[in-house]
Amino acid sequence: MDEPETIDDPPSEAPTVLERPALVSPPSAPSATDTRGSGAASIVRSPADAVRADEMARSRALALVGVAGGIATALTSPLFSGGLAAQTLLVVGAALLGATNAYLYWVASEPARFTERRLMAIWVLATLGILCIVGVFGPLSGAVAALVLGVYVSARNASRRVARATYLTTAITHAPMALAPLFVDLSGFVVIGAELSPAVLVLAEGLLQLVLFGTYAAATSSQRTMLSILGELEGAIRQIARREVQLDEARQALARHAPVGAEGRLSGLRLGSYELGVLIGRGGMGEVYEGAPVEGAGPPAAVKVLLPEALQSEHSVLRFLREARAASGVDSPHIVRVLETGEPPADHPYIAMERLHGVDLASHLRRLDGLMPREEVTELVRQIGRGLAATGAAGIVHRDIKPQNLFRASAPGGPPTWKILDFGVSKLAGGSGTLTHGRLLGTPSYMAPEQAQLEDVDGRADLYGLGAVAYRCLVGWPPFSSGDVAKTVYRVVHRMPPRPSAHTELPREVDLVLAIALAKRPEDRFGDADGLSTALAAALEGRIDAEHARRAHALLRALPWSR
Repeated sequence: MDEPETIDDPPSEAPTVLERPALVSPPSAPSATDTRGSGAASIVRSPADAVRADEMARSRALALVGVAGGIATALTSPLFSGGLAAQTLLVVGAALLGATNAYLYWVASEPARFTERRLMAIWVLATLGILCIVGVFGPLSGAVAALVLGVYVSARNASRRVARATYLTTAITHAPMALAPLFVDLSGFVVIGAELSPAVLVLAEGLLQLVLFGTYAAATSSQRTMLSILGELEGAIRQIARREVQLDEARQALARHAPVGAEGRLSGLRLGSYELGVLIGRGGMGEVYEGAPVEGAGPPAAVKVLLPEALQSEHSVLRFLREARAASGVDSPHIVRVLETGEPPADHPYIAMERLHGVDLASHLRRLDGLMPREEVTELVRQIGRGLAATGAAGIVHRDIKPQNLFRASAPGGPPTWKILDFGVSKLAGGSGTLTHGRLLGTPSYMAPEQAQLEDVDGRADLYGLGAVAYRCLVGWPPFSSGDVAKTVYRVVHRMPPRPSAHTELPREVDLVLAIALAKRPEDRFGDADGLSTALAAALEGRIDAEHARRAHALLRALPWSR
């Protein structure tokens, strides 16, 4: 039995139109937590990201307390009677505490500065500063509470190495300090604990070490539990986001395809070499009929016909003519084949195309629950890449590569073939640009930045679209998506999408290949479709060319993945 039959987008599916003024000033800063429309996908964050945001806020609050404590200690140091050595140690500790916490506040104010190396230095130095102060107040004084607090806060850190270093620095350094009075007379230097009996000192230090370890263990356990819960929540959010994308694509499909299999207003009419049969697709500007050859044996066709009201629109007619001329000018098994055309001033302008059986990529992804197997993505990119190479050789830029315009055509006894559909907004070599002058035509979620800025485009814009489609197949949603077209276009031009491997199980090499494929400048992308398909196939196996890795890292340093 044939799979459900679908055809390329009818002319009714005019791509989004946005006038240039919308790009003059950016919309109010697009939020990474925008939940309108299919943009809900953008709220998906990894557990590490959520913990990181919480840690940064907590670190800033703690830093303010630490700076205040350092200043207060330094100002009150002259009040202690431990002599010059004790006062000097107190001032050194206060300076370390205040300086490291001021630095912590600066580091925690910007995600790019909040690195493990900096946090390691901050926590170790701050702990040493507190230990200096504890050395004067006494290892069993109330100042020890600051050490316990430091161990707890650092153990809630997403970095286990920082937490372990802080705990070990505290525990190992405090023990000899607390037990020093057993061997050295510190009366007159240490305020509290210098005259306690050895048994009390040992017992007190043992209890404190137990408290420190218990604090460290409890905090790290709490962090692991939180990460586990966030991981489950993240999975649920991803699933919801993918379902929303699928639902949005399903709505578009329903809008394109009215009741299939019923007779239409032109059923039974002969157009050129074909008699129109049942309606197999319908939209606001056109209908698609099954066409049977009238004379002689020949393959059935899918006949696209403009509606009468669409004939009154110059834009609709121009788009229709563009599709007919562009598709008929390319000979490739990966391009829908045009069999015959009837152009205005005919009463019923039409395009007769090869009859395809199968599903478009959007429908196929819905069947797969939003994600495509890696080997199938590799084959999709390879075959569509060949189709784009053919259109490029013919001087054509498609300008609307998206899942709805990529068709998985089934063949009896053979593997499916991927084909490119709908050349209605394509750019022809030597064309005047009348169709798109002053307007943005295409699908923003898959649109190249130069196309979004109404600049002249070449085949690299289609390669960007193919990279965006690969991102959609591997991650579960488009690189950029929002209920607001202007916001989507702004992000396409100025931002990178979220890192692919942060949201699904993918080799990090895929991140690097897609960073090149989705580069903002055409010259930074792959030069041809073969380069993209070969690099992506290798990346999905965990391999990448050294030059590609270098290029990708340079691009991501200049414009990192969004969070």
